Amino acid sequence: MKAELDARNDEIISSFTDSQVNWVDDMTIRCQGATIKLTQGLHFQHSSGDRVTLFKDDSFVNAYIRCLKGLKVDNMVELGIKDGGSAVFFWSLLKPSKFACIELNPSAPQLTHYIEQEGLSDSISTLFGTDQSDKKTIGTFMEARFSSDPLDLVIDDASHMYIPSLASFECLFPRLRHGGLYILEDWKVGLLLRLLKKKTPLSDPPLHKLVHELIELTLYEKDIVASVSCFNNFVVIER
Repeated sequence: MKAELDARNDEIISSFTDSQVNWVDDMTIRCQGATIKLTQGLHFQHSSGDRVTLFKDDSFVNAYIRCLKGLKVDNMVELGIKDGGSAVFFWSLLKPSKFACIELNPSAPQLTHYIEQEGLSDSISTLFGTDQSDKKTIGTFMEARFSSDPLDLVIDDASHMYIPSLASFECLFPRLRHGGLYILEDWKVGLLLRLLKKKTPLSDPPLHKLVHELIELTLYEKDIVASVSCFNNFVVIER
């Protein structure tokens, strides 16, 4: 186990400049100024004390590390931060100059405390109580935060539903630089619900419909969407 953890940490050191992410064990990551505890299964374990929760398992996190290697990230947006564990992780891994976090819940106290503790108010900004489909509010927030500067990375870990995810995509994807990445997490949720014979609202198309539409777009509008790569936990759309 120690050899495997050492190999993971060596990969991070060699692939990410100034990264402050270090695996302690399969469920624990030490980041800049915080310890992240991974959690999995159906019961979310909220952050407490000096522990910040990240609702992903180690294979999910490792997939992100492999995916983001070599990507220069100055400007980044994350939709759906819950307790803020993912924001702490991505900040410590990528060290973007500007990082905007958007969340439906009215607050994320652990993340707010982290930003204050580390003196990152100029680098990490938050927009709470905002639905990802609210294009007007998000657009105003983007203009205030980034002006006309292009984005390098957008991660959507919010509703995992087609209609709101499409709204966010239409708002944020045009802001990506060429070669920038837009990542949709949990794109297979509709397929998994079908497999488990769970009912879903007939009026709400599944998220994988958006993935299929984007794949089709690469055939006709390569200058808009360069590529779509599907992985187990997320889909990567390159501008």
